[in-house]
Formats: sequence, C-alpha cells, structure tokens
Amino acid sequence: HPSSYELRVFIGFDGLRITDSCGGKEGSLYVYSRQSGRLISHHPDARTRLGLSAGGSTFCQGLTIIIDDIGGNLPLNPTKQEVAFGEEDNGAMHEENLMAWIGSVTHFFYHFHLKKCNDKKTVLTTKITKFGDIVLQKHRQLKTLDSSHLTTYELSFKSIGKSIRADKSSANQILGADTLYRLGADRSRTTAASASTTGATRRKRKT
Repeated sequence: HPSSYELRVFIGFDGLRITDSCGGKEGSLYVYSRQSGRLISHHPDARTRLGLSAGGSTFCQGLTIIIDDIGGNLPLNPTKQEVAFGEEDNGAMHEENLMAWIGSVTHFFYHFHLKKCNDKKTVLTTKITKFGDIVLQKHRQLKTLDSSHLTTYELSFKSIGKSIRADKSSANQILGADTLYRLGADRSRTTAASASTTGATRRKRKT
C-alpha cells in the first residue's frame, strides 16, 4: 500500500520491573523517534490504548512494548518532543490504525507465552520474576537492539470483529541468538502431552 511504512516493534517481559514494588506491572508502551533520536513517548499502562483487555492482571507481568520509528514516519510536534498525529491530514485514522496493529502483535506475543504456562498468569509471573537476576549475573554488557539478532515471528493476520488478530495456527517463530532468556513450556504441560502421545501410540499398536 502506498501509505504503508517500515516500523520495528520489540516486545518482551521486564524481569526487573516486575520485582519493583513501586513500579507498575501493566503493559507499558515506549515510542522512540529516529527524527529526534530519543524516547519521545511513554505510556505506563497502554492496554486500553492498544485495544487490549485492561481488567485484572492480563497483559501485565512487566509486559513491555517498544516502537522504533525506524523510517522516521511518525508525526511529531514542532519541538519534536511528542508524537502529534493532529499535525497531519487523517492523523486520527493514522493513530487508530497504528495502535490496532501494535495491539494485534502484542496480543499474539502475550498469549503465545502464556500458553507455555498452561494459560496460568501466576506461573508466567513466577518465571519472569526470575529473569532479571539471570540477565544481570550472566550478561553484564548487553548488545544494542540494532546489533542484536533477536527472536522474530512470521505472522499472518485476520479481522475478528473490529479487531486485528494474528493467525496463531500459521505463526512461525525464528529463534534469535541474542535472545538471552526464553520462556519454555511448563513441565506439567509437556509431561501431559507426552503421556497423551504415548497412550495414543500404544492404543494404535493394539489395534
């Protein structure tokens, strides 16, 4: 589409913020502008803004979303201190579409990892809480985002009502060498799946 542009989105769980008793655990959104060369916008709880459920602890656990305006296409105010969609024609539509797409990939990422914990947010919280210490102990000097090869996902999308959602059945995860901490599947879930597969194999042999 002629009005489309390149954008990078980084999503993860902040293992340090989740252990901070004074810090919020809700999904936070950070916007970095290549025009101004710095962070220009921060929303401590961006769940509603991204069209996500803002009830309870869903989309929390230190969830962090970073928008890198790599092409410098986000409109800024005259002082380049903040994103200003009102500065361009059809700015409201631009903002709505941007948040819908960011919300869709955030929705996918969160539930992709929650599923590894048997869809139990308490299990997800426990795993992420241990993450901060691991990074600080083993990796004192981290690479910049530009020089890192992080895990990426190949996704296709579909409309569900007024929302855009990733098609989970066709999602393809490409592991990155510089993704230092990866959430693995819960052992009880893996064991149950293995037992089910073994049982099915045995029944097949009997017949």
